[in-house]
Amino acid sequence: MKKLFIILLAVMLLPSVLRAGDAEKRFKTYTVLEKGEWTAGLSFLATSIGSDNSQFLLLVNGLDAQGKLVRVAPAFTYAYKDNASMGLRFSYGKADLSLDNVDLSLLSDDLAISLADMDASFSSWSVAAFHRNYIGLEKSGTVGLFCEFRLAYSGSRLGVGQSAIPLNQIKLCFAPGVVLYIFSFVSVEASVGIADFAYTSSKAVDTGSLSKVSGGVNFNILNCNFGINFHF
Repeated sequence: MKKLFIILLAVMLLPSVLRAGDAEKRFKTYTVLEKGEWTAGLSFLATSIGSDNSQFLLLVNGLDAQGKLVRVAPAFTYAYKDNASMGLRFSYGKADLSLDNVDLSLLSDDLAISLADMDASFSSWSVAAFHRNYIGLEKSGTVGLFCEFRLAYSGSRLGVGQSAIPLNQIKLCFAPGVVLYIFSFVSVEASVGIADFAYTSSKAVDTGSLSKVSGGVNFNILNCNFGINFHF
């Protein structure tokens, strides 16, 4: 949590530091996104899921799984001033998994389920509000960096055999990234979530009510996003 606090503080102070540097001509930023500009975009991820990143299944711990995940996320943003925007993002993801002989615990050590060579499915949806600050790296404004804060609510369902485990999560996430304009009205971007704070809960007939708070600084390939944006 201490590392997370330091990163959040550094990002909040970044615009002031950059303005001070610009005034003293030590560092100059350029305009990547102009005030009044609207953006419609789509980000996507298609990847394999293994034991190392099974925690993506919303805090299902100890899960030894192999499978594939596909996720798509349309987004809309508005630039309320140069190099600063706010927006909404909607996301849907689905995975088909193959589970080995394991014991897993869901959200707490008190609930354990034994699995033996079973197939499972995972689906999720989310809606997120986010804010971005951009830093232009060159005068033409075709290349830039951005830092994004987003607050998201998601609902998920993990199906294991005949059982279905619903999960809900509220997450605050920090994700830096890079944007590149290939035309004046089209850009591509890549970002990765490196810090988050989340509250996850589950309420099912078989498992009862469970909740867990988590957070920290980490890198996970499943937190990476690649997208294309259209600017108006």
